[in-house]
Amino acid sequence: MAKADEWSCGINLRIEYDHNGAKLPQTSVVSIGEKIRNPDHVEAKLKLAQLAILNVEHIDLAEGKVNLEDKKWQNTSESALDFSKNTICVDVKGPDFTSLSFVD
Repeated sequence: MAKADEWSCGINLRIEYDHNGAKLPQTSVVSIGEKIRNPDHVEAKLKLAQLAILNVEHIDLAEGKVNLEDKKWQNTSESALDFSKNTICVDVKGPDFTSLSFVD
C-alpha cells in the first residue's frame, strides 16, 4: 500500500520457479492486465492471477504480461499446480493510505 492522489491497484506475478518447482535463472515480473481503477474489480483480477500462477507453464515470460484473451493458461486441467512457490504481488495506492509492505 502507498499514498497516491487516486486509488489504483496493480497485480503482478513474480515468477522465480518453473512448473516443476526448479529455480529459474532469471526472475520475471508478469503483469495481470492494466491497473485497476475500481475496487470492485480486484477480486476477479486476483482470481485470474491465481489461475495464472498455478498454470505458469502456459505464460510467455518474455512478453512480460499475461494475455487475458488466451484461455490456455486459464486451464484448470491436470497440469495445474496445487501450490506455487511463485508470488502474486498486489500494489494498492490511494489518497488515504499509509505506506505499508506485507508479505504472506
